[in-house]
Amino acid sequence: MDFFFADNYSSYHYNKLYHTDGAHVGIVDQKMLIEILGSVLDKVTKIDLNHKELVEKIQALQESVNSLVRKQVNYVTATESNELKDLLTHLPLKSYEEISDRKKLITEESTKNALVNYLKIVAGTKLDNFVRNVLRTLFRDEAIVHFCWTGVGQKHNFSNLRITAILSEAIEKSKFQINNRNSYIRIIKDHLGQATNRINGRTKSRLLKRMLEENE
Repeated sequence: MDFFFADNYSSYHYNKLYHTDGAHVGIVDQKMLIEILGSVLDKVTKIDLNHKELVEKIQALQESVNSLVRKQVNYVTATESNELKDLLTHLPLKSYEEISDRKKLITEESTKNALVNYLKIVAGTKLDNFVRNVLRTLFRDEAIVHFCWTGVGQKHNFSNLRITAILSEAIEKSKFQINNRNSYIRIIKDHLGQATNRINGRTKSRLLKRMLEENE
């Protein structure tokens, strides 16, 4: 599996994190693991899957990413608003309807600022990794598949959502130097555009796994 890894992550780091007891993984290690697994998943969904072991590994990685992203909401401090805590329990948003409903709930300035502060420390060694991990924290592919940046045809406009403004602010206040908004907008556009492929890749892997199990 080493050929999947990028951004200077070695198989040693992968094995060290992947085989750590989930109950004892700290927030820093969780964020690093989410980043590594997210990078792997982006790559393997583009591969023609024909190997049972690879299919099982992909399923395990997907489950690990989903579990660790959900665990991050437990690190919200007691000083955060109840509105923010409620919002985080619903992340990532799973559908177009959830995005439409949730954008109405971010009404307090304090909640907006707290969410920005929460998102700007999401893991990422490069801007590309960081932006995609923030997007994964906020949205499931099944939600953003209904959007493109400006809205075309049946796709809704992603750029004018209130939560997109919060996303942009978190990116611009992160540790990464942003010289031009287009540097991260391009990444968002690509992530939105590839949502269908990622969904299809996961569907294909599930079907293949089922076929392999039935043929055993």
